[in-house]
Amino acid sequence: MSQTKKYLDYIRNQPHCSLCYTKGLVEPHHIEVIGMGRNRNKNLREHYSAIPVCRPCHRSYHDLGKETYETRNHINSYEIVYFYLSKYLDEREY
Repeated sequence: MSQTKKYLDYIRNQPHCSLCYTKGLVEPHHIEVIGMGRNRNKNLREHYSAIPVCRPCHRSYHDLGKETYETRNHINSYEIVYFYLSKYLDEREY
């Protein structure tokens, strides 16, 4: 399994949404856009920009767009990315 896929699995296994803190199933939301037509199964650096979000927050983020969503909710997505990526690297076994 590729390193970026391991990271996406780590994100999927988080206990709550990083935006609304609702506990339950989460999915990766990529802050760095992968773009349509690209093979998401490849080892892409954009996978490291993923954060765990619930389906309603994911939909809302895409519907509103990054700037509007972040302004309305007083968040900085890159701070959340940094938190989860740092946590992943600290917990990872070499």
